[in-house]
Amino acid sequence: IDPVPIIDDGGGLTKTVSVEDSFIRGSVLTFAKVEEKFESLHGRLLRLLAQRKDLSSKPHLSYPRVVRVSVRIVDRSLEKIGRRPFKTISKQTNFNGKQLMEESNVQQQESILKSSALPLLTSLLKDGKVLDLNVTRLNIAVVSFADVETLELSSGEETNQQSLSAFFSSSKNANRTS
Repeated sequence: IDPVPIIDDGGGLTKTVSVEDSFIRGSVLTFAKVEEKFESLHGRLLRLLAQRKDLSSKPHLSYPRVVRVSVRIVDRSLEKIGRRPFKTISKQTNFNGKQLMEESNVQQQESILKSSALPLLTSLLKDGKVLDLNVTRLNIAVVSFADVETLELSSGEETNQQSLSAFFSSSKNANRTS
């Protein structure tokens, strides 16, 4: 039982902003088609990021530092072991989200996002990892916002919260003495 009180942030800022599209099996079978579908996600993500920035009490810190790309593919080998034939694969990397959010030109923002996200997509699908391309979902997410980290640090100091690893290490110690 953890005695640290739960702090309700009142529906505060989101920690993840993501967009995704799903597709019927067999409709996205080439990398060119994946790229076409992927491009349509960029504008939607940028609109959500602008909305999030408007809600932030620290808009100058309302920028993500990590971009993640996830792809769900059909993997027929999973049917042989009695599972649904879908596998989700993901990759993420640090990127210059501050530059993205300070840029006022939408085309430039899309270019910044694409230059960070497209290599992840290429690495997932073209670098020999997927032999029979059949994509059923594409997702782009941005995380690790500077304004959320700042809020968490100040909240943690005020409430004397500990990290999750500290909780488990103290649980292990308690179990050893019993």
